[in-house]
Amino acid sequence: MAQSVTISAVLGTRILFHGKTLVSFQYELAAFFILQFLLVLGPPCVFMGPLLDLKRRGRREYGVLAARYTSEFHAKWIGGAPPGEPLLGSSDIQSLADLANSYAVLSEMKPVPFGRDTIVMVVGAAAIPLLPLMLSIVPADQIFKSLLGLLL
Repeated sequence: MAQSVTISAVLGTRILFHGKTLVSFQYELAAFFILQFLLVLGPPCVFMGPLLDLKRRGRREYGVLAARYTSEFHAKWIGGAPPGEPLLGSSDIQSLADLANSYAVLSEMKPVPFGRDTIVMVVGAAAIPLLPLMLSIVPADQIFKSLLGLLL
């Protein structure tokens, strides 16, 4: 955000005192946003390879464990419950549910350690300080008149 405030101040000075327009800085602004993405979201992408490897290995290992556990569970409980062992209160069912939850968490692993919320925060931090420069394109009174027209 600090870099965006600085860019906003420099561009604002050039717009006010040098007669430039905001549109004339479109390439610089695009480069700024790309650079922000690379600086903030680039370093965590270093972990993409190891995360994908861990996900593949974990799905394979948990898949083998889940297949073995479910076949033994089926043989024990569906094939005929053991005499004298009650179905209610059995830890086998809870263990099956825990295994399914563990596999679900593993399946939901992302290849990068950030999500859409992080991307929105980066865009917001870079864009919010630049918003006042939009007033050099569309005057504030015109914006307010348009908003009043929509409300009334």
